[in-house]
Amino acid sequence: MNIAIGASSLCYAKGGTERVAVNLAHAMLARGHTIHIFAYEHGREPVFPLDARISLLRLPEEFGHGKHCEIEKVREYLRSNDIDVMLSLQSEWTHMLWCLTCLGTGVPIICSERSDPRFSEAVTWNRPGRMAVLACADAIHELVEAHIETVPEIHRHKCRVIPNAAPLTSIRADVGLNYESGTVLFLARFIPGKRADLLLKAFAGISGRFPEWRLRIVGYGPEEKKLRELAASLGISSVTEFVLHPENVFLEYEKASIYCLPTQVEGFPNSLIEAMACGLPVAGIADCPAMRSIIRDHDNGILVAAPDADLLGNALAELMNSPALRQKLAEKCLEDCAGAYNQEAIWDEWESFLRQVSEKKGAAVMDGFRSEPFASMATLSSAARREYLYRNFGEPMPWSWPFFRLRGKNLSANLRDRTTQGCKDLVRNTVNTMVNIYEAARLAQADWRKLPGYYRQIAKTRRMIPLRSQARTRAFCEHAVRFISLKDRAVLCVGCGSPEEVLHMRRMGADAVGIDLNGAEPLVHSMDMENLNFSDAVFDVVYSCHSLEHCEDQRAAAAEMIRVCKPGGHVCIEVPVNAVPDSVDLHTCPEADAVRVLFANRIERTLVEEFISLNDPRNGSGEDVFRFIYQVREKGLS
Repeated sequence: MNIAIGASSLCYAKGGTERVAVNLAHAMLARGHTIHIFAYEHGREPVFPLDARISLLRLPEEFGHGKHCEIEKVREYLRSNDIDVMLSLQSEWTHMLWCLTCLGTGVPIICSERSDPRFSEAVTWNRPGRMAVLACADAIHELVEAHIETVPEIHRHKCRVIPNAAPLTSIRADVGLNYESGTVLFLARFIPGKRADLLLKAFAGISGRFPEWRLRIVGYGPEEKKLRELAASLGISSVTEFVLHPENVFLEYEKASIYCLPTQVEGFPNSLIEAMACGLPVAGIADCPAMRSIIRDHDNGILVAAPDADLLGNALAELMNSPALRQKLAEKCLEDCAGAYNQEAIWDEWESFLRQVSEKKGAAVMDGFRSEPFASMATLSSAARREYLYRNFGEPMPWSWPFFRLRGKNLSANLRDRTTQGCKDLVRNTVNTMVNIYEAARLAQADWRKLPGYYRQIAKTRRMIPLRSQARTRAFCEHAVRFISLKDRAVLCVGCGSPEEVLHMRRMGADAVGIDLNGAEPLVHSMDMENLNFSDAVFDVVYSCHSLEHCEDQRAAAAEMIRVCKPGGHVCIEVPVNAVPDSVDLHTCPEADAVRVLFANRIERTLVEEFISLNDPRNGSGEDVFRFIYQVREKGLS
């Protein structure tokens, strides 16, 4: 395979992601694959040595930040070198840049999330951007099972969990360091999320009971000054040693007796696995999902229930006071490193994963964005939308200063012509819209059983279906939100035709997806409403606007809508009235009865069931309709 790896920070950061990128590249190279690594140049050599057979492509600082011609150069490189699969090893928005780069190349992309998704969404990135990346990716790599819970269910089939591999080290003869004095080691960056301050407070609380023990703080970062001041204020400066930028971290593990990492923010703590591989008993805190996935309390380490200095101090005291316990935990750590985190087993998993995704070459997810609205607010970051809307690879990056200067220069020359042409287009479009509205209203009075054919005719000749869908959706949503909330709810739009309904609901805060017989949009899946390809109880709200009346087996469609809706969720339906007399009684009209019968034995209660006339301001469809909102039963179906 020709494997491309996006490791943007390889030439300036010396962290776990960069180490994994180099180790994975060497492992795949040893198995006969060709490796290409992309990294920002920053005028430096890679922080970890690379085999000469690995192609290192240095990206200029303008890549993704100005000149879009640089993105096109990388796309051409992917094509010309026949890359089979792209692996993005990042933690934040750079995933989006690599998804965008793969657009039009046919290369499938794996997005490997290297940090805790909760932290990414809240601090270093945002949830809409991450959701867009998960939708664009052909596969998603997570480091621990707990992180899959943050992925929407609709994308979980693309997820695969592969932990980082344990390093190969010599097994210590003095596993657990069975003597009464020793060193507690903290090795990580000095940032708030690693919570070195909590360890200092915990050690201060027990240092009087263990005067021969020392605390060693190893790493670097912006919190160094605060940590030194805290150690002094706690009175433990004499038993606390700070080591900055160590040359060889494994020598630090060799000097230690216990490794403690009270971190809150971790994708997968490499230092923890390294300490385990060096035969150290480990301690951590259970509020970090990655720590819970690796440490089993009193089996291969000590796991503290909450981030409390007293609790952590008691856990360390238990280890410091019992050489036998340290010995037992350290031996179990070595067993885990030789088993679950064995290097060859991990590389086998990666090779299988890369080969599986490479089979999607030429039919990647990003290939589906080439012809239709790739700039959707629901699926793209603002930078990617700007590229699609304004992209000209001979011009500067949109929204940069060179871009504004060029646009200003051209604006004065084109303003008069654009204004004239815009007025002409406005008049022409207004006339065409009025004609189309009249024709659509006239056709809506026909027999509703014939409407599918008429709607297809209108779609071919007048392109009115998206406009009608928007009006219906807005009217129905504005009516429905008075009874149910759509914000942060999983919503299924049944028979939506175009993505406009889905986008409108997403703008209202819903996590919406659509289905249609001829769905070809990124947000609209091709699917029969009588046989929905979703698991049971997936959606909070199932929404059907002018689609139920078009299916052949309405009972099957109703059963499917109930099946995919969560117990206690809501089913919302709007159907047109065939012929409405001057006065209509909702409880005797046959159309209303037909819909009510389909759902009657499956609902807990009815929130809305009413007739809305053509002249009602709540009606956006241009025809007389019935609206229903049902709540699904909590316990079983009958």
